[in-house]
Amino acid sequence: MFVLSIPCQAIDFNAKVPGQLPVEIDSQQGITCIKKGQICKARGNVIVTHGQTKMQCDTLTAFFSLDEKGMPSDLKKLEAHGNIRLSTKDQRKKGWSQKAVYDVASGHAHFTGNNLKLYLDGLVITSEESMDFFEQEGRAVATGKARAQKDDKILSADLLMAYFTQKRSLDHVTATGNVIVTTPETAARGNKGNYHVQSETARLTGNVKLTRCEGQMEGNAAEINLKTGVARLLNAFNEENSSSSPGRVKLLLTPQKTPKVPD
Repeated sequence: MFVLSIPCQAIDFNAKVPGQLPVEIDSQQGITCIKKGQICKARGNVIVTHGQTKMQCDTLTAFFSLDEKGMPSDLKKLEAHGNIRLSTKDQRKKGWSQKAVYDVASGHAHFTGNNLKLYLDGLVITSEESMDFFEQEGRAVATGKARAQKDDKILSADLLMAYFTQKRSLDHVTATGNVIVTTPETAARGNKGNYHVQSETARLTGNVKLTRCEGQMEGNAAEINLKTGVARLLNAFNEENSSSSPGRVKLLLTPQKTPKVPD
């Protein structure tokens, strides 16, 4: 095994770990450095460890800045390729992708490729285009047919943003574009959505259509309790036109055995 240890403050989802922690790169097939050590590449079952966070991949490239003497100093960027698995020690946060680029200074990790998936405190988030994690801002973004699922409850949209508390636990998720919420009892569609983790409630706004077994309802806003299955339309102002009067609620009684996602 080949090991490279780099003193750095990077790639750590756990905000409780302070100071300069080493990034340890462990590789089966070796670590090669070029350009006076400015670029180092590790191959074969690479394991990167930093604080409470571990990443495994097929290959890893580390980029360093140069000091006044032209020698490598601070770690600037990491690029990982192939079968990427990211996890925290407590297993509350995990991720999977085929390519990842991590910028040390900004704390921004960009994930692309097949099998894009994040596991955040029991919520599974997937997407077909890309995922981003902004460590310093405490948020994650899933783009392109994004989907957040907990048990048999699903929130899907063009764009999902997950926000964390200062203790790095998941707080809420916002959804934008073609937002759909489905539970065994309810299917709803809207322009925007917001899911709060602690209360397990989802709120949809903008051209909302809500379908239950007893029929379909339409309005400007809806609230769905994903824990109890209770859903209700809200006679709220149209958020896309703040000057308008409260929206009307329309009920269409077309009983069906299984709720279908409204068109």
